[in-house]
Amino acid sequence: MVSYLRKNKLLFAILAVVCYFVLMFAVHRLFQNPNYSFVTSYHVDLTAEGKNAYLTHEPFIPFKSSNLTNWDADHYFYLKNTLYEPTEDERWLSEFAFFPLFPLLWHYSFLNSVGISLLNILLFVLGMVFIFLLFKDKLSLPSLLLALTAPMLVVFAIPYAESLFFLFIAMGLYGIQKDKYYLYFIGFFFASLTKSYTLLIFLSFFCVELIKAIREKSYKAMFKSLGFKILPVVLGIVCVLVFQYIQGAPSFFHTFTCQKYWGKSLSLPQFPLTEWSSESKCVSFPFTYIYFIPSVAVIIAEFFLSFRKKANQVLTKENYLFIFSLLFIVGNIFTALLTQQGNIHSLARYIYCTPFFFYLIFYLQTREYSKVEYIFFSILVLLIVICFFEYFGYVDTRGIYLILILSILTFFRRKIPQFIYNTVLIIGILISVYWNAFLLDCFLKNAWLFA
Repeated sequence: MVSYLRKNKLLFAILAVVCYFVLMFAVHRLFQNPNYSFVTSYHVDLTAEGKNAYLTHEPFIPFKSSNLTNWDADHYFYLKNTLYEPTEDERWLSEFAFFPLFPLLWHYSFLNSVGISLLNILLFVLGMVFIFLLFKDKLSLPSLLLALTAPMLVVFAIPYAESLFFLFIAMGLYGIQKDKYYLYFIGFFFASLTKSYTLLIFLSFFCVELIKAIREKSYKAMFKSLGFKILPVVLGIVCVLVFQYIQGAPSFFHTFTCQKYWGKSLSLPQFPLTEWSSESKCVSFPFTYIYFIPSVAVIIAEFFLSFRKKANQVLTKENYLFIFSLLFIVGNIFTALLTQQGNIHSLARYIYCTPFFFYLIFYLQTREYSKVEYIFFSILVLLIVICFFEYFGYVDTRGIYLILILSILTFFRRKIPQFIYNTVLIIGILISVYWNAFLLDCFLKNAWLFA
């Protein structure tokens, strides 16, 4: 059996992801037992002043439909029932910020909240199939499992649109790298019906196509390629606007203007940054503070160094998707900094719960690094350690363990003995299972902010 799985990496990877979620639910079910009083969880009190959530040692609560409509899941549940049609209150005016494909899927699947959550896990697994297919011949079996140390996998197991978006974007990335335009078109068209990342996708494609044109000295071809890339995105957003307008939107572009209901407006970045929860802070702050500037530097370097490349030194499909993924993630951080007045709530989900993040993890493992790059990565790891001690005692730091393990195993894979690599990987996966089981309970109790 083991030898068979070694020969069939894709099957191994799929089974590993499925087993991960089974184990996560098993751990969550185990800690519903009041005998395990050492487990930290939240208690939530509803008062006249609002909600008061604090850590305690009470049991986890069951995974059932009545507990699964919190935060954004409540908005998707509302849209699943109303499909944007006007209601007596004015809440429906703000709901147009959410795109329709996931509510439509939920509506016509006739599933309850538990059913759609389990379907989301399946959609995420299918999305990971496309990512694995891009790297299965370049990575070892342990390296394929590195995605299971990601800190926010629980989002794919609740009634959110992330799994559907993940599947279609992963399909699109596979279509780009394998020159299968129909797969790219289908993927990015339906992804544009799912999440409102349209402007980021436009800008990311424009920048990477510009870098490609500079490097290959093919400026005329740039506009043709860019046109084919943005076509499904444009058609997708037009379909969203038409559908919402037919369903009762006050104006054709209301999905953009209704952002005012969510407190988002263009402004200068405000520091220090803030977050709504310590659990989110411990995974969003390290990435924003530590990886953001190096990521911007890589993008700028790719742009200016392109002028020094030889005309026949083309941009490979892998490097194209690497730059594109980096642009999308950096664009998300820029958007949060420029529209949320210093509060970067939801940013962790926008970074870690997209195929772009997983593509970066696997791509970086296939790179051959120079001594200078290893020094640079060592500094990054040191900064994460400093970040850990800076937060220790003030916020929940378990998420930082995962960022640290993920970073070390990604950047230093070729320098770490296989036994040590496998040991650290197993520890990381176990921490991730417990951490995500804990986050699931936070969501079920309406304590942690999955906004």
